Amino acid sequence: MADFVKITVPTGKIRQEPKPDGHILLELKAGQEMELLKRQRRYSRVRYRDHFQDVTGWIANVAINLPEGNRESITDELPTCPFCGSEIWLDKGIRAGGNSLTIGGLFFGDYVHSRICMGCGYVQLHVSQKALRQLQEKYEQEQGGS
Repeated sequence: MADFVKITVPTGKIRQEPKPDGHILLELKAGQEMELLKRQRRYSRVRYRDHFQDVTGWIANVAINLPEGNRESITDELPTCPFCGSEIWLDKGIRAGGNSLTIGGLFFGDYVHSRICMGCGYVQLHVSQKALRQLQEKYEQEQGGS
């Protein structure tokens, strides 16, 4: 029996090649279903069929609902853009505190990182691994003192 996946972003693009600038064969809307043929690190080979067309190509893994454990993390080194599939990002640090972005006042001079997709302008925020460890330690201390 074949595995099927659904588009989880506003527009999923099936491309001829497994790369962000590959020729777009078909654009699908959120919720549309396709057959999963082959799963690779950043792209999966899929087949979409309806009464009018039969298209086989590649789609970014972040754009589909892969089985649990197969999704890429938002903190992966080179995430694929969930909107356009680009792998080209501009990384920027954002100082937490002051007149900038403050998230719970927990970062003590560490940075929240932003990535800007150079394909479509999508902005992705995440906390550095160092700050995440510090938050975990602080959380554990607070839980132990309660």
